[in-house]
Amino acid sequence: MRLRLSPLPLPRAALLALALLGSSVALADETDQARRLAELRAEVESLSAEIDAVKEDARGELRSIELQKTDLEARIRQEEVRVEELQRMIERQRTALQSEKIAGEVLSPVLDKALADLRSSIQGSLPYRHEDRLAEIDKIESQLVDGTLTPQRATTRVWQLVEDELRLTRENILDEQVVPLPDGEALVDVARVGMVMMYWRSDDGTVGAVTGGPGNWSYTPLDGASATQVEKLFDALEKQVRVGYFELPNVLVEGL
Repeated sequence: MRLRLSPLPLPRAALLALALLGSSVALADETDQARRLAELRAEVESLSAEIDAVKEDARGELRSIELQKTDLEARIRQEEVRVEELQRMIERQRTALQSEKIAGEVLSPVLDKALADLRSSIQGSLPYRHEDRLAEIDKIESQLVDGTLTPQRATTRVWQLVEDELRLTRENILDEQVVPLPDGEALVDVARVGMVMMYWRSDDGTVGAVTGGPGNWSYTPLDGASATQVEKLFDALEKQVRVGYFELPNVLVEGL
């Protein structure tokens, strides 16, 4: 004999429990989904902000590049203008140099003679700073030889030297100079009256006069009334008295 079993009906409490359980699971799923969506939305907003920042940085860099480009273009234009001006200047200098070369060929012989005459004049004058004065002539001649000085400019320099020589003839000054004394070379005070007479005074108080002539200069000590006159001259020059009446030893300088 067979028995057929039928499922027993669930109690109402069990059915309610199952319904509540299903609702809880569905609610939990919705909560997780909402949280996940919120997280994704936040990530999207963050990424969007980063993209905006990158775009803004890129725009800033582009503006900076554009400014640099404009500045470089302006500098290039300035350099082009400067190069053009330099080229024009070079051309002018080339033309001027050609003209100076022609003029220099005419001036050179005259200039050589002027330098030789000036050298001879200095060598024959009172032995006041001969080495310094002659060194200026040597310098001009050297620069003419090596080409660092044109004849035109050398002519101007020679004229300045001539004016300096003329100025020496009008001056009464007190100076210092190394001179050969009987005991050897010494730095002494010198009183120069134009380029006619020159007197000296050593550290020990000895005074004297420059005597002799070109090629035979002597520094002769003085004493007595002559020494007193020279001492008064030095005293006046030290007091800046450069004009007036002075009694001086009549020391004849040969050739002047």
